Amino acid sequence: MLFAAASPTLAADEAMSLRVFSEGVLRSDETLALRAAEVTIAAADVRSARGAFEPAAFIRGNRDRYNVLNNAQERQQRALTNTYSSRTTVTSTGIGARTETGANVEVSYRLDRYRNNLQPLSVYGREYRSVLGLTATQPLLRGAGLAVNRAPTTIAEYEERIAREALSQAREQRLMDAVSAYVQRQEANERVRVLEGSLSVADALLTEAERMTEGGMRPGSSVVEALAFRDIRRVQLEQARQDLLEARSAMQQLLLLDNPTIDGVPQARAIAPVRELTERSVAIPASSVMLTQALALRAELRIAALRVAREGVRIMVAENQALPQLNVTGRYDFDGLSDSGRNSVDRAIYGPNRAWGLGMELRVPLQGNRTAQAELAAARLRRDQADMVSNAARQRIVNDIEATHEAALLVARQLENQRQLVRSQRELLRQARLQAEGGRLSSIELLRRRLDLLLAEEQLITRRASVERAAYTIAFVTGRLATELGVE
Repeated sequence: MLFAAASPTLAADEAMSLRVFSEGVLRSDETLALRAAEVTIAAADVRSARGAFEPAAFIRGNRDRYNVLNNAQERQQRALTNTYSSRTTVTSTGIGARTETGANVEVSYRLDRYRNNLQPLSVYGREYRSVLGLTATQPLLRGAGLAVNRAPTTIAEYEERIAREALSQAREQRLMDAVSAYVQRQEANERVRVLEGSLSVADALLTEAERMTEGGMRPGSSVVEALAFRDIRRVQLEQARQDLLEARSAMQQLLLLDNPTIDGVPQARAIAPVRELTERSVAIPASSVMLTQALALRAELRIAALRVAREGVRIMVAENQALPQLNVTGRYDFDGLSDSGRNSVDRAIYGPNRAWGLGMELRVPLQGNRTAQAELAAARLRRDQADMVSNAARQRIVNDIEATHEAALLVARQLENQRQLVRSQRELLRQARLQAEGGRLSSIELLRRRLDLLLAEEQLITRRASVERAAYTIAFVTGRLATELGVE
């Protein structure tokens, strides 16, 4: 039986509580498993977005070789030689990164090795050049600023929070489904029990009517009436049994990931018996109190607010992308030339040779930056959509609170009226028994009083189930269902 072996607090012959069933649903419902996977994916997306500012080491190298004739001007520049041959090897390594301000920064070391036919005339002979440098390019308009460059991470964080709230919302909904299925089975169990008793009384009524008709004490219509009533109760009992099967199936549908097998063959999930449906007193809070709780606790509102905030970030990015591109670039190098790589490094660090440069680039679209403007308009429309969804969610919650509050008051009154009816029927049955014992009431009338009581008790079961659902519905619409069930 479900949870009999899996739960250390549930014996094999013990009826399953609503809390145990709810915990099983949270573990075994496929919808919740998918939502949990979405949370994991969203968390991975956040880590990916944060990696945009991860520094990267690099190493580059290339080798060039020339063997060319010199023109007249080149002969003057190259010591009156007719040809020029060279081999140049350039190797560089360093670290580059994009900062949260949007700047691309690179710190590098470059070693150039020169071999050519002019080096015998050089003071060094063989030449090595070392360059230790810092290069940075900083956007001033498009792509500039902490907020813009952190936007992918911010959006990913909003998506993760939305996924978590969606999981919370799905948990609440699935818990409400679990409550409905559990109470439905409780109600079906009780109705089957009462209808079985009612059918037994109806059989006894039919037998007694036949006996008294044969003795000439009752008309033949009494038998027909008793037979019709017995058949009605039999049909109602069969329907109640069908409802019981459907209730059990509804519980099984919430446990699709809990797959029992026998010798590798999938089996239908067995469901343990549920506890009896008992009467409970429900404290119905004022609708204003329910609304305050719902506005603070319902996941739908938090999801809507997060989506509005997310679209606000996208608008900010789109507005930035509509700006012209204006970048400033700076470079500062330590330069050293010598006859060995090590000496060239020493000259670069300690020598007087320095090189620096500043540059600026401006790019302005000539047709109004149509792409960026279209993306900005789309971002504003998406924000308007998010606002509409948020307002609709708020209004839907207000409507749910009002409807739930009115329904709870109604079923509470119906339960109290039904209780009074059952008490009246029990009193009538008690008086009927006294009359039957004194010979002033026939056995058929006594059986009819018993049937009236059973009918009232059957209706009382329905009222009890309605009140049970109403109590949990109040917790659901106010966002407290998990707390109410104790499964947070």
